[in-house]
Amino acid sequence: MKLQPLNLEELADEIIRMEYPTYEQTTIPQIKNSIIRKKQQIKFILEQRVKSAVQGYLRYYDRPDKLWNERIDYIKSIKKDKELWKFIEKLNKNRCIILRQYNSWLFHLVFKSVLGDDKKNGEGF
Repeated sequence: MKLQPLNLEELADEIIRMEYPTYEQTTIPQIKNSIIRKKQQIKFILEQRVKSAVQGYLRYYDRPDKLWNERIDYIKSIKKDKELWKFIEKLNKNRCIILRQYNSWLFHLVFKSVLGDDKKNGEGF
């Protein structure tokens, strides 16, 4: 997949085209307007979800202590993963050195549903 900035307008259009591939060619104005409204609603939902994920990421970026204190649900799930727990313990011992790794881990935690198992560091777009 080509690296590119997130364009929610295009993404909403792709989603609509799955159901209505040629919606622009629709000659009935009510149907066309209904499809366009649905596309706008999809874009709004996407904006809200992405905004929430980004705000969560930025809230804890460079702040593992804040994550530790506020999100006990994550800490409980981390304790089950021994490798990840060792990482967190190491993070607490060597904060400055490991902060970049923490931020990478946090990014993948927040966006795991988008990234899947792909943990490659992108070069940008």
